[in-house]
Amino acid sequence: VFWVVKPQIGREGISGLGTLLSGVYIELQPGAKGSKMDKYDLLDSPPLAPPDAKGIRVLLDSKKAGQLSPGDPVLFRGYRVGSVETSTFDTQKRNISYQLFINAPYDRLVTSNVRFWKDSGIAVDLTSAGMRVEMGSLTTLLSGGVSFDVPEGLDLGQPVAPKTAFVLYDDQKSIQDSLYTDHIDYLMFFKDSVRGLQPGAPVEFRGIRLGTVSKVPFFAPNMRQTFNDDYRIPVLIRIEPERLKMQLGENADVVEHLGELLKRGLRGSLKTGNLVTGALYVDLDFYPNTPAITGIREFNGYQIIPTVSGGLAQIQQRLMEALDKINKLPLNPMIEQATSTLSESQRTMKNLQTTLDS
Repeated sequence: VFWVVKPQIGREGISGLGTLLSGVYIELQPGAKGSKMDKYDLLDSPPLAPPDAKGIRVLLDSKKAGQLSPGDPVLFRGYRVGSVETSTFDTQKRNISYQLFINAPYDRLVTSNVRFWKDSGIAVDLTSAGMRVEMGSLTTLLSGGVSFDVPEGLDLGQPVAPKTAFVLYDDQKSIQDSLYTDHIDYLMFFKDSVRGLQPGAPVEFRGIRLGTVSKVPFFAPNMRQTFNDDYRIPVLIRIEPERLKMQLGENADVVEHLGELLKRGLRGSLKTGNLVTGALYVDLDFYPNTPAITGIREFNGYQIIPTVSGGLAQIQQRLMEALDKINKLPLNPMIEQATSTLSESQRTMKNLQTTLDS
């Protein structure tokens, strides 16, 4: 292995200061016995792991650049087991490819079922019990790193070959969501504003997640609407049957069961999930007063889940309905009747007073 020795500042400190006097030079490390070669790749910096180091190298694919840098730690449950070696752009896959080296004996932890995610060094969890903050080491907090583990519910898996490619997830939570690979697409048309509804937002039934918002807005070929006051925004969602196995059973027909629920008044609405950011989510619940349907409708090959106005739009609609009822009241005859009754009462009281005086 050949590399250039020059002044460098990294997380491990400052190196190569001697080259300020001697000049930049090339250093090599002999490898194991093998076939003779005439051409070698010249590295820009010393290798983080020597060629004869025991362990395994794996690749991570990511759509985002700048997620990791050479030298970043690789962690398993908070313990450092390796390092990020290189970061390159793959022109064929059109994504960023990171090469990691996991030192032995921790290379046995890398199996076919592990998942890798970006570790920012700090985790904030806000629940009804309060806020919980977890912080990692100072190195991870300042520069980040990558963690890996087997998600809960999966077996350990089988050993992998060197240079096996994995996906780099943004956080640990997105890994759990990615385990639900089976899904059924449904189409929803919302009359309310979809500002704040993003792809990846949850689809819930009374707080239990059933699926994920896929596309906002969703426009398919031959999907045309008249642009007027009744215009509705199409949203594509995914119902993930694996989330319902505990409630419905392994062999339950989710489509058939959902059709029965729609007949009983199951509808979708938009609700606020975060008052600070204005993030929305899709809420499924029963609205018995909505018009009944005989079965699931389809549009462009997608089954439709009917919707109702929710949140502030629903409050506004109810307020308008109350005002309409007030406007429909016969106020003028009631006022005339009240005036007549008051006049009659005054005459009666006057006659009574005259009788008492006499």
